[in-house]
Amino acid sequence: MRVIKFIGIFLLLLPIASRAQVDSAISKLIFAKLKSYSKNHIVEKAYLHFDKPYYAAGDTIYFKAYVTVGNEHQLSALSGILHAELISNTNNRILQSENLEITSGVTWGDFALPDTLPKGTYRVRAYTRWMRNNGEPGFFEQTIPVAAVRANTSRQNKTAANNISKAKPDIQFFPEGGNLIIDVRSRIAFKAIGTNGLGMAAEGEVVDNENKHVSTLKTTHLGMGDFFLKPRQGKTYTVKIKYANGMGDTIALPKANDTGIALAVKDDSVRSITIKLTAGKTCYQGNRNKNYTLCIQSGDKLNYLIFKLDTPELSVKILKRDLQPGINRITLFSPVGEPLNERLIFNQVDDQLKLKISSDKTSYSKREKVTVSLSALKKENKPVMGDFSVAVTDENKLPVDEDAESTILNNLLLTSDLKGYVEQPNYYFSSTSTEVILNLDLLMLTQGYRHFEWKKVMNDNDQQPVYQPEHLFSLTGTVKTPGGKPAPKSEVSLALIKQLLARDTTTDVNGNFEFDNLDIADTAKLLLRVKGNRTIAINNPDYPEVTPISSYNADTTSQKIKPEIADAMKKRYEQSGNMKTGITLKQVDIKSRKEHPWDTPLVHSDNLNGPGRADQVIMGDQLKSCGNIIECLYSLIKGGVRIGSGGLIYSLHTPIALNGNTKPMIVILDGLPIRQDQLIAEGRVNYTDVYSIEILKSYMYLTIYGSEAAAGAIVITTKHGGESNDITMQPGLTTYNFNGFYKARQFYSPKYEVQTPANNKPDVRTTIYWQPVLITDKDGNASFDYYNADGPGTYRVVIEGIDGEGNIGRQVYRYKVE
Repeated sequence: MRVIKFIGIFLLLLPIASRAQVDSAISKLIFAKLKSYSKNHIVEKAYLHFDKPYYAAGDTIYFKAYVTVGNEHQLSALSGILHAELISNTNNRILQSENLEITSGVTWGDFALPDTLPKGTYRVRAYTRWMRNNGEPGFFEQTIPVAAVRANTSRQNKTAANNISKAKPDIQFFPEGGNLIIDVRSRIAFKAIGTNGLGMAAEGEVVDNENKHVSTLKTTHLGMGDFFLKPRQGKTYTVKIKYANGMGDTIALPKANDTGIALAVKDDSVRSITIKLTAGKTCYQGNRNKNYTLCIQSGDKLNYLIFKLDTPELSVKILKRDLQPGINRITLFSPVGEPLNERLIFNQVDDQLKLKISSDKTSYSKREKVTVSLSALKKENKPVMGDFSVAVTDENKLPVDEDAESTILNNLLLTSDLKGYVEQPNYYFSSTSTEVILNLDLLMLTQGYRHFEWKKVMNDNDQQPVYQPEHLFSLTGTVKTPGGKPAPKSEVSLALIKQLLARDTTTDVNGNFEFDNLDIADTAKLLLRVKGNRTIAINNPDYPEVTPISSYNADTTSQKIKPEIADAMKKRYEQSGNMKTGITLKQVDIKSRKEHPWDTPLVHSDNLNGPGRADQVIMGDQLKSCGNIIECLYSLIKGGVRIGSGGLIYSLHTPIALNGNTKPMIVILDGLPIRQDQLIAEGRVNYTDVYSIEILKSYMYLTIYGSEAAAGAIVITTKHGGESNDITMQPGLTTYNFNGFYKARQFYSPKYEVQTPANNKPDVRTTIYWQPVLITDKDGNASFDYYNADGPGTYRVVIEGIDGEGNIGRQVYRYKVE
């Protein structure tokens, strides 16, 4: 076997003449194609640091977003807007969305959860417009388990549960390098997945086509394992597998080729790896002394080696210091530039920021002031100025499975570059033991690379991305004549009085117009005007569709909050005094009720009872030229209501109305409760945006919403998908509610220096402190302080962040409260 020494590391951006190796036409082509592709497909990532791992209804989800570019994770200046969304996994609806202004690669936001929110799994999705070029797999996405604090707010996904119960475990096999070659001993990795979507223990044997025993196999970590096989000519191979749940299966292994090259990687030591290439007999005879190219790629960095196939076996030793931290992809190219083999490896380099957290004491009393200090150093022990975020939680109330945590390290270095769900991602960063390294290598063998395929790169013809970076907002629309034809060269003006903003533009030949570079804060009402007898139609924002989460993942993640923890969260909510007083409604079995004659089948709805399960359904097209929706509704609701002060609607048939109490009906707008006066004053929704309105006055419909809806509910569901492509108003004049940059809430941290009546309430907080902006000075130091809550036990401090060079860091610190 010939041993080749791998020479140097070549940066993609260095000129070709600076390399020490002799190039070939193929290597030049690979280099040029990757350079061109990387220029037009810069990888931008977003990672969100949350204040805690799971929540109760009524909580606020706080988060800090770090937006990076390239494999060096430098803070991005490419995009100026991050779109963050809270999504229901039950119906794949966007419940809340925010446009966050990115400044120097960071931003922060929050989602306030209504206390009527049903228990289950939700997810937060975050992306820039540039990320849409790589599709939804390139977005940040994290599951958020939520516990209910009110009775009867659970939505059971029975279809998903039935699908899970009928499913059986699955197992897949992955030959190292991609191919099995006749008479070449190869490593085969495998992964067994249970019906809940997680790795499952399994064991079995490999038999040939004569049912003779060849090898055994057994999972070693989270359903993953490996075994070796040397295929023989004329033989086929089958695996007889038995899963931990007692079920079994028989699966055919991939067929071995009589030509080709096997690629294997051995992690020799802390310092180096060895790549072994073994050519099959037919391949060696037909390609002897031809040039092959071995590439190691990470992001826009490329190392490569050209060698002659002058022996059936050869190996290449590579120093890890010459590779990029995180995932590197090894690819073997044929003499004509065709990718033959591929293998992922993980280079675990200890070059992250060194964060040291300390507090003025190691043990505190309840409500005592705590001062925490942070010191940040680079690997050379040099102080760094960095941007960090801090979360302090009561670990007794919020126990954490640290192996399962998503962190800035495992996200940016690992999971963001892999396809599919990675179970227990933080386990792979828990230590550098031999066991962890071996299990991490199994993950590399069984997960695919997310960002691109070499064939796509080699066939790329310098195509420009569809979605360009977004720095500020834009608004587009069309001007039409009374007959519905486009009105070219029409003068359109835009005004935003609150921000003293005024713009003018002219439509093109198709009647289209665009206002770009709009810097708009929060929700603002825009006024658009066109001269003459013309109509303005404004285009809805082009947001990506929500991909349904697989049923097994929805079921699995919902189990993350243990029942006893969920019960404790509910009790703490009641103790906090947030539970509003009101009449407890009698529980009614919704299934047993009769349909009302005015029930209308709806395509979608945020009604917790189910679409159309209401006392009355009013479709959006029944609303005509409303000054405000509440004003329109009074004439459309079929009795049992009255108009009170402020033009608000009161029900006469709800439980509290029958007891003589007066309270306006609550509005549930796209799943979130707001007051009628808020809806009117803030102009949150235009009548042309409404898909349906469901009126709830009866016991059977109000029970699921709890006491907050005891006065009745008006459930408004807005249009989405293909239901409305534009928003139109009266000719010549249009108002439009524009969602600008969201202004994040400030985390409330009580001060107990002075006793006040408010301080007499129980302090049952689970998030003790949240600070999205913590900047270290030139000496690498920063500090902050806050007050403990009433809960005794262990408090957990988590600090994550990044410096100006893209070095990332995370540290966890604990102290006691007695």
